[in-house]
Amino acid sequence: MSDVGNVFLAPCSNAHAQKHLRDTVIDGVGQSLYRKFTEREFGDRVAVWGASPGADKYIEQMRHGDVILFYTGNQRYQYAAKVVTTEYNPKFAAMLWTDYDLSLRDNMDDLWPYVMYLSDVQEVDIDSTEIHHKHAGHSRGHPQNFMRLNDGGRRSIVREYGSVSAFVDHTAVEDHSDEYDDAESELYERVQKTPELTEDEAQYTEAYRRARSSAFRRGVKRAYDNHCAICGAKRFSPTGRPEVEAAHIYPRSQNGREDIRNGLALCKLHHWAFDNGWLSVRDRYEVLVNERPELPGYDEFVQLREKPLCLPEREDLHPAKMYLQEHRALHGFSAD
Repeated sequence: MSDVGNVFLAPCSNAHAQKHLRDTVIDGVGQSLYRKFTEREFGDRVAVWGASPGADKYIEQMRHGDVILFYTGNQRYQYAAKVVTTEYNPKFAAMLWTDYDLSLRDNMDDLWPYVMYLSDVQEVDIDSTEIHHKHAGHSRGHPQNFMRLNDGGRRSIVREYGSVSAFVDHTAVEDHSDEYDDAESELYERVQKTPELTEDEAQYTEAYRRARSSAFRRGVKRAYDNHCAICGAKRFSPTGRPEVEAAHIYPRSQNGREDIRNGLALCKLHHWAFDNGWLSVRDRYEVLVNERPELPGYDEFVQLREKPLCLPEREDLHPAKMYLQEHRALHGFSAD
């Protein structure tokens, strides 16, 4: 299966941009603040980035699940994140980034009214020349403005790594911190307790939240032995990286809990289909399909109807029924 979606490249090598990166992407924006400026709901916190009016053509191409790489200078992309959604919201941008001046009408590039809401922020170590020279065929080794990686560059990454997600995972900075060890221990302690739907994020530091997210991703993939829970595929890139991704059943955008029982290992296609409501799962672990036969894709997905999930060997790591029920309700599936 080829990867889908786009890769966007965000320059943030100067002091102002790096402060924005830290404040609103890495640390994220709390619910009490973002809800003052948008009706959208993302749970307790959400990562936020902005783009100038000149980037409108790229914002129009941006879809849920696309990847943004953040260039921080010295020929390095240091952070990666996934797109949740976007909107035109200059008032929110003006509040978030205090050097944003709504009165600057003579230089619109100093404004960033296109707001991107992001998830799955992780630290990576990517040589920008690999992106620009090797894959995209650019003469310049870094992004000058916010841009979309060309189709040739994306295809080149997919050929070498199997998928864009596998490339990001391959370049992720390994977490050997005490926070990671503590977070991993906490995840396995959670499966011995009654599951809870959401997280109380306020009690955790940002470093611990990132470590717990990393531990969740690795724990879910390990539980399913890198098999897609829906189709059973177990694919690897030529460099040996697994294709599957760790999907939340009750989503992080709704403050869904980091609990292995709230996770499924899914291939790229079925992760997208699950997150967007094409697929769901019964309490007895059979696949449900959204009955939209008039839409492209239905003929492929309907073949999965009633298919049993490929489940972890450890029964205590099986999806909790509460999370499955909430996912069905979120996407309009009838009660099991």
